[in-house]
Amino acid sequence: MDTYNNNTTNNLFKYTPKIKSNPFPILFIPFNNNNNTCNYCKNEYIETNLFKQKYCKICLIQYIKHTMGKKIYLDVHIRGYTQCIEHNKHEPTGNTDFCTRNIHEWCKYCSEISYFKRVITKSSYVSSLQSRVEDPSDLATIYAKGVKEFADKEEFGSSITIKSMISTLLQKGGGCEICGESKLLRSNYSFYQISSEWKESTLTKSPIPILHLPWWDTFDDCVACNKHLNFISDCQKWCSYCFIIYSGCRYCLMTNVIFGILDQSQCSKCKRISSIDIDISNNMDEFLISTINANHHKIVNYVKMFDPNPLNVYKYIKDNYYSIIKWIPYSDITNLEQLAKGGFGITYKANVNDYGLVAIKRFSNSQNISECFINFLNELKSLHRYYNHAFIIKCYGITRDPETKDYMLITEYANEGDLHNFLHNNFTKITWCEKLNILWRISKGLECIHKSNSIHRDFHSGNILLSGNWKIGDLVSSQPINNILLDNIIFGIIPYIAPEIFCGAKYSKEFDIFSMGMIMWELTSGYKPFYNVEHNINLIYEIIDGKRPDITDDTPKCFAKLMKKCWNSNPLKRPSITKICEIVQRWIDDLYYYYDYENYYNQQNINNDIVEQFKQAENKRLELINSKEFYPDFKKYHPGAIYNSRDLNDLIISNLTIPQYITKEFDFDINRKFSQKINSTVQTSLIYVNNKISRKRNFKELEFEIRNNVIQNQKRICI
Repeated sequence: MDTYNNNTTNNLFKYTPKIKSNPFPILFIPFNNNNNTCNYCKNEYIETNLFKQKYCKICLIQYIKHTMGKKIYLDVHIRGYTQCIEHNKHEPTGNTDFCTRNIHEWCKYCSEISYFKRVITKSSYVSSLQSRVEDPSDLATIYAKGVKEFADKEEFGSSITIKSMISTLLQKGGGCEICGESKLLRSNYSFYQISSEWKESTLTKSPIPILHLPWWDTFDDCVACNKHLNFISDCQKWCSYCFIIYSGCRYCLMTNVIFGILDQSQCSKCKRISSIDIDISNNMDEFLISTINANHHKIVNYVKMFDPNPLNVYKYIKDNYYSIIKWIPYSDITNLEQLAKGGFGITYKANVNDYGLVAIKRFSNSQNISECFINFLNELKSLHRYYNHAFIIKCYGITRDPETKDYMLITEYANEGDLHNFLHNNFTKITWCEKLNILWRISKGLECIHKSNSIHRDFHSGNILLSGNWKIGDLVSSQPINNILLDNIIFGIIPYIAPEIFCGAKYSKEFDIFSMGMIMWELTSGYKPFYNVEHNINLIYEIIDGKRPDITDDTPKCFAKLMKKCWNSNPLKRPSITKICEIVQRWIDDLYYYYDYENYYNQQNINNDIVEQFKQAENKRLELINSKEFYPDFKKYHPGAIYNSRDLNDLIISNLTIPQYITKEFDFDINRKFSQKINSTVQTSLIYVNNKISRKRNFKELEFEIRNNVIQNQKRICI
């Protein structure tokens, strides 16, 4: 593995001069302080007086025997009794209360270990301290508080107390190498300096940082996300949520924190190498790693900062490393209730720990690299692209059903339903000002998608959700615009699909704009477009030949004009989503400043014609309400009007049986610029439009054109 910018690790001994590499591994201290029995001799661990650090007394005795005569330092605080029969056999003794780094001075008869200075843990005692500080992630403050409380204790009823022992040590100030100050690991910053380096990830091949911590980390949860760690061995553990690996060296009691996936870890002190065996090879893991919002350079640069307490590194990691799309345990899900079943899976609402009420989409049969798995991954990537946008539904994470192995998306729950249901239930109450505000929010959501050079591809009122704000959801079909697979599928709801798609044109941002025009019409009428006719091949032909919904009587002329531009048969004549946002914003501003009597200056700049159009439209709306003719009625919907997104290829190929159809005259220039945007087959199929000739055309002609286009793109992959 190559090393990147490895300037901080050229001579690590100079950064940790008091840390010695031991000739034998230190096996008596666990890597998981929550373990109760020793990994080696299976005896129960005992605990230190301070911080409740666990160690095995039997293995400690064996270690001392094997290292006798060798100079071993463990930075350990040892408390001795005033008298010891065992010591009297060999040497005179007096007051044996002392503090030492030399473990050989420990006596199994008269000594107790107060704490290991270079062993960091989150025991139940430390957890109790966390509940009493302002920031539970601030381990530096927590450990300092623990030392102070420990020093204040009176124990054993002896005239010599732990408090007096600690006080004596503190009075020595700089003369005591171990605890010149009351904060753990603070006495001499130089001996506990953290170092860093860069390595190439074995999974992503990108450089990832490694922090070399000069202590033994015995946590059982991740410092970044607080999730439980998976233990690979007695000196390796990793977080499957953050993809952070913690690898310890038992010869030096050092810990490497690796921010990514490597196949080996090297101790920065003794240079010993240990293999790392983590099974991460699938697309899902690789994607989750890519969603981690980590300021790697900022984390690495922490080592250059002067910090009087290196334990602050844990808080620094937590503040600068988090996963945007999280893996959520399936066991965290409760009260799963099915809401709907669609073309790509089943939607539920449920409760999830830490998130409350959420929406969950199950992608059936997604356990393998299949079409359903691709659909799942597509929507997941789309939600990640627009993460935290105000007008896009938010994704919290993913999970997997342990029985069916189906992947599931966990997203924000829109407790107020979709746009169509909102219109149906509240239509008579929605003023034109509110309609404009709804349209502006929808437009801003679509603008976010288009600015990322992507398209939605299934944009309709059922995918516009209300969750405190209007947000776009169901991004399973959304893809980057240059994805070649998009040209091989016709999928969606017929009234919202732009006519050029039926003729074989490539998907484009203009496709979504056509759908936006239909959504605008729905805002004016309360109905879904073409609600009163069957959604069959006949409707497809009518849409191709220019048929659009009838404009309602209360629609302002400016609104109708923009709507007609959106559903223009020529994609190049449709406005961009940014232009739509600008126009709608101007309308909103005009109406706002018209009624803002105190703002005289802005009143001078409003478009009075626009204001008058919306005032008349609002009056007409109220008039229609009073006439009882204005409320949308679901009973009027044709039973063959299908508003579930579906694959339309089979419908186009197998149902071309209508004998004849009279086309309408409409403007559809195919200029050189347009020729670059659609394929040659489409140009051929629409050449009659360029000539602006109304004629009676046999349906078999159009059948042949569309059938030919569909068959040429027969690789139908629903992604």
